[in-house]
Amino acid sequence: MNIQQLEYAAEASRTLSFSAAAENLFVSQPNISRAISSLEAELGYQIFLHTNQGLILTEEGEYFIQHAEIIAEQLRQIKGSRLDKSCRRLNIISSFNHTAVSEAFIKLCREYESHKRLDISMASGNVKTVINDVYLNKSHIGITAFDDKAMALYREVVKAKNISMIPLKKLHLNINLRKEHPVLKNGIENVTLDMLKDYAHISYDFNRGDEYPSLLYMDMIDTYKHIFVHDKETRRRLVSSTNAFSVGCMQHPSANDHSNWVSIRIPEVCCNVVYLKKSTGKLPDEALRYIELLEQELSSLE
Repeated sequence: MNIQQLEYAAEASRTLSFSAAAENLFVSQPNISRAISSLEAELGYQIFLHTNQGLILTEEGEYFIQHAEIIAEQLRQIKGSRLDKSCRRLNIISSFNHTAVSEAFIKLCREYESHKRLDISMASGNVKTVINDVYLNKSHIGITAFDDKAMALYREVVKAKNISMIPLKKLHLNINLRKEHPVLKNGIENVTLDMLKDYAHISYDFNRGDEYPSLLYMDMIDTYKHIFVHDKETRRRLVSSTNAFSVGCMQHPSANDHSNWVSIRIPEVCCNVVYLKKSTGKLPDEALRYIELLEQELSSLE
């Protein structure tokens, strides 16, 4: 078994195609096939099954790939690393698509912009992607948010992957509506989620099904109309200019159009903003500074 075989297998698991993996790695398809066949023979089990629809991972293959990806990612980091203390490096991924997250990132970049070298990134994804990126060392920290019921579930999930979950802020969840919304005619104090069954609910497409799990699973959001978007600006504009509604935390003071919003607190439902990190190892100074800045931004959401 060698590193090249691990890289080939990891890429094939992402593409579920030897030809696509070969193209991405700039090698021939027969080389990929031979390397993985040799690897499977050495392991004594199949990593992939060949079907008419393409490759699928076997149960043993899924276990193997989890570890192969970690090794392959660490190798990529070693190959790309240089001893340069002037370089600021940080990879963040977040499923909590809130202005506080981006504002903290902007402030961090502003602080570091005069450094000789920067390698800083902020990515978005659903909760599963956030957990996997931290697990595979693709991201130093992951930012996400859960209600109380979901938090208990995910705490066990991340613990099994040797990931620590550190609370940042507990925030109330609100119904967000434009000020001229029809349901407000009888008074803001009388508005409930039940009154919004005939209106579209707006959420993020990369968070389908896991943004606030128990809100959905407990049927607190009960509508046949759903609008999925990829960015918070589109979501804000839809709430501000249509009768669609969103459920989320209080708007950040710097958010565009927040003056045209009405936020109505949902009783006894809260959102726990947390960050995820590997349980072993020390976070880089850049990650610690970002967390400080994020805590400052979250403090404005009282």
